[in-house]
Amino acid sequence: MMKINKLVYVGLVGALAATIVGATLTGASATETNGGNQPVYLVNPDDNSVKTAGSTLNFATSVVASPNPAGSSGSVTGTNELFIGPSDATGVFTFVAPLGSENTKSSWSAYNQTGFVSGTKNTWLPSMSLNAQISGNITGVKNAGGDYSLGIAFTKNAGVTIIAGYTSFTQIRVTASTGDWTFVTPTPYVAPAPPSGSFNQGMSVTTAQAVDGALNLVSPSSATTTFGTAVLNSVTKLSTSTATLGNFSVQDDRIVSHPGWTLTSTVADFVSGSNTISKAQLGMVPKVVTGNGAGAVVGTTQVAGSATYPSTFASAVNYATVGTTVLGADLTFVAPASAAVGTYTSTLTITLASK
Repeated sequence: MMKINKLVYVGLVGALAATIVGATLTGASATETNGGNQPVYLVNPDDNSVKTAGSTLNFATSVVASPNPAGSSGSVTGTNELFIGPSDATGVFTFVAPLGSENTKSSWSAYNQTGFVSGTKNTWLPSMSLNAQISGNITGVKNAGGDYSLGIAFTKNAGVTIIAGYTSFTQIRVTASTGDWTFVTPTPYVAPAPPSGSFNQGMSVTTAQAVDGALNLVSPSSATTTFGTAVLNSVTKLSTSTATLGNFSVQDDRIVSHPGWTLTSTVADFVSGSNTISKAQLGMVPKVVTGNGAGAVVGTTQVAGSATYPSTFASAVNYATVGTTVLGADLTFVAPASAAVGTYTSTLTITLASK
């Protein structure tokens, strides 16, 4: 008595071909070593158990197929019991075929159309009994005997085209005349361990010797700085004028040594004819304008009326990077109340020295 709770009867899945060397049958593993897509286990429909490999079945023995090595739970919802079909499948067949002809329907020896599980393209526990392969020439297989593939294939185009990659099969040996047969049980697929190991690789590289470039000071575009109109403070009665020192740059291309540099500012007293105003009246606020690749730091602000010169305008220490640094300064000139009115001139000297 069949103990399988059969909802809608189905058939198998699969792919590729198998070979037998000499007279020895070989097992399959998914993707099966015989070329099939899923393993094919032969199941006793009376108790849902897997048939023992190597046992002899007669021509009319009732068997079904499952991809599950545990056989069947008897329910279509059982785990791993379906042969999975592609979405474009229109049919599914069981078949007996010469070895290597599993994917060529015209070469099959015998076959039978089975069905899909309702609402799917999958099949469940298709009948694999030899005498159930009613199309083709199963009698010829029985009479001639030999080695064959017994399997399931999904098709399209009204059963004409076998869908590549969706054929599953096991290998059988049929005894001539009696039709008794033995079969191979597939070996469950075990993924190989990922490759591991290590090696030592010697490496050699020849470097090119870098060469220091130059250290240069580039003066402002204008040689003269003219202060703006003096403003007289109503309280202190001091005349105050302001100006901006034109931008200038330090170009340091010493990429190997990069020792750093120092800028020093020196100012002469302001003179108008016979009249003199001390250089201490010139206030100066140094600033880095752009491109501080060398890590420059400006010097101390000089306050008009108490300025001290020479003074450090800016400096750069031994720094990993070099390049061009653009600098400038805000200037303030405060004339004492006692100073004679007039236009005074002086000279500001900026000196660059390497550290």
